[in-house]
Amino acid sequence: MKYVIPILSLIISVIALAVALPRPNNLGFDYLGVIVALVSIATAMAVGFQIWNALSLEARVQKMYEKIRIENEKNIEELRKNNRTDLKRSNSIIMHSISYWVLSIEAKNAAFRGHYSTALVDYFLAIQHLTKLKNLDITLDNRIKTRIINLMQDHQFTISQESAKKIIKIIIDNKDGDLVNLVPEIHSRIRK
Repeated sequence: MKYVIPILSLIISVIALAVALPRPNNLGFDYLGVIVALVSIATAMAVGFQIWNALSLEARVQKMYEKIRIENEKNIEELRKNNRTDLKRSNSIIMHSISYWVLSIEAKNAAFRGHYSTALVDYFLAIQHLTKLKNLDITLDNRIKTRIINLMQDHQFTISQESAKKIIKIIIDNKDGDLVNLVPEIHSRIRK
């Protein structure tokens, strides 16, 4: 496209010269013949360049297409990987949040019905889910620790050996100093 104007001006110049200086009828050396030859050579070179450009364009477009395709496939795979990771994290957050709230409610109901050992186990299972949420950088209001301490202070009850093991494992995983102080109390409440 950038060669159109120079070629067009060259053609117009040749036409202007041909009109201004008509050719004599003799067959000798003629400057118009030289001009026509030069214009013909220039035209042939321009056409040749356009043909070469058209042929090489397909190869360049194919290279660009392959480069873009590979880059897009890489980006799509990266997005899929990130989506899988985000989906797993979101599912984990939802599961642990629901479990936390359900176990908290179950523990309150058990305590209300007078099943204090069940309430204690449910509270600690809720703390286990709360710990997993904390590992996912999600913090919820933790009033369960206070409820556990109040439950153990206000009521006399015993728990099974299996429940005590579960509770102590949860306390160890949680690494909370107030709950660690409850381990001797939990041992004293094991049924014999």
